[in-house]
Amino acid sequence: MQSAKNNYEALNAQLLLELPKLYSLSMDVIHDCAAKLIQSQKIYFKEALDEMYQPLSVSRCINSRLFQSQGHSQIESHIRPPFSR
Repeated sequence: MQSAKNNYEALNAQLLLELPKLYSLSMDVIHDCAAKLIQSQKIYFKEALDEMYQPLSVSRCINSRLFQSQGHSQIESHIRPPFSR
């Protein structure tokens, strides 16, 4: 019984020394992973927003059927909010 107690106390002392090191190293890994995830999300959402909000080029507006068939003033009336008419 004394042998088991000594073995337990030795393992417990070793764990008390090594667990803070393991925790510190684990936190470094988690921090790095979280930072890379956030960086990747930032790049992804920036590219997605850039893709969504690309301004219409003038040549695309001029060549559109709506512009050619209805005229410029009617296109503006579709673009403007109702309170500004």
